[in-house]
Amino acid sequence: PYQDVDTPCQDAAVICRLENYQQRLTEFERKSALISGPVLAGMDVYEDFYAYRAGIYRQASGAFEGTHAVCVIGYNDAGGYWIAKNSWNGDWGEDGFFRIAYGECRIDSSFPFYSIELE
Repeated sequence: PYQDVDTPCQDAAVICRLENYQQRLTEFERKSALISGPVLAGMDVYEDFYAYRAGIYRQASGAFEGTHAVCVIGYNDAGGYWIAKNSWNGDWGEDGFFRIAYGECRIDSSFPFYSIELE
């Protein structure tokens, strides 16, 4: 489980290498990949993202903090957003998840989505 502290790796830690993945560059490819499961995405993070609690995130204030990888698990065209899981813990956001508007923080414009390709 995620802990918000530096801890040494446990001997039972599982390490794996993803050798087969596919970049998903278009909106159609990204949404189609989500039918098979979650995908990896990148996004820009600004200071106000740390304070996100609920709703559809749109960057409104604060300095650029860097880039971040998240797991996109779905989307909602009617609401115009991606549904994603963050790695920060279940106390952040919507029980560890968040909704981010299409096009926000370059999640779907500058960063490809990556899906795992099983052999």
